[in-house]
Amino acid sequence: MKEQIKEALNHVTFKTYQLNLESQTNISLPSFKGSTFRGGFGYAFKKVVCAIKNTCCQECLLKTRCLYIKIFISPTPENAVVLKSSSNIPHPFIITAPEEQKNIYNEKKIINAGLTLIGQCIDYLPYFIYTFDELGKRGIGKGRGKYHLISALANLNGSTMEIYKNNLLKDEGNPYSVLDLLKRFKPSPNRITLEFKTPMKIKYGNHYADRIEFHYLIRNLLRRLSSLSRFYCKAPLDINFPAIIKEAEKVKIVKSNTQWIDLFVRKTKSQDSRMTIGGVTGKTVYEGNIEPYLPILLLGEQLRAGKNISFGCGRFEIQG
Repeated sequence: MKEQIKEALNHVTFKTYQLNLESQTNISLPSFKGSTFRGGFGYAFKKVVCAIKNTCCQECLLKTRCLYIKIFISPTPENAVVLKSSSNIPHPFIITAPEEQKNIYNEKKIINAGLTLIGQCIDYLPYFIYTFDELGKRGIGKGRGKYHLISALANLNGSTMEIYKNNLLKDEGNPYSVLDLLKRFKPSPNRITLEFKTPMKIKYGNHYADRIEFHYLIRNLLRRLSSLSRFYCKAPLDINFPAIIKEAEKVKIVKSNTQWIDLFVRKTKSQDSRMTIGGVTGKTVYEGNIEPYLPILLLGEQLRAGKNISFGCGRFEIQG
């Protein structure tokens, strides 16, 4: 089963980057910064790529070719054979905001953010670099503190390479696949610890889980990875989903030190309202036949799981 999973998931390619931002003025950010970066990026990205200003996106002549619609809104294609009942598919990018609890960044301080691009979206890296630079000029957070994008690094096989500085962007090599991740990971095959670093919100049945059972996570990751593979990597997953899930149900929690936390983030300026984003954080130890699921977990560690990923949720780390 492991070889089947590994072969199918090898089509899911991605690249990860570190963005180094230098504050030009004092910047005030909330403790949970994902929503701030996501909202700021979306606004700046639309300004960068929109060709027909002051037009509703749904009525725009260019909506079927627009990068803002494709990448940031991500509507379900009209000819889709899966997710037909859903209005949107997963986004092909992940912005990782700083997770430190620091709120004030004084002038000339470095802020590190992360960026992951998936499949075909990798080709649009120049748009992301330019948008982050423009966002710094516009300002971010309370009072719109300004920053300058001083450099960007690509993560390559455990090392980093500078790909952007002084308005020059370099080619950064081949994307990652699950085979690259497996080469660097040597776990215990029967026991694994996962730490949910940001809120993990997974629905099973009619409720959101306050304990992340192993098969809950595998079900969610299979759905997410299947969609990313189909829509952005042009490779539908050819694996036996029922068999994989059935075996995953045999893996059990042996220790759990988790809690549910709720975060309050502003939804939209137009609504001037707040939405609650929450989920499970902390560590869970699983025991059972885990080795076949390593390709799924390793990709999930990079590409996340659960709800509200675009707001910074769903990040977990494998700790062996």
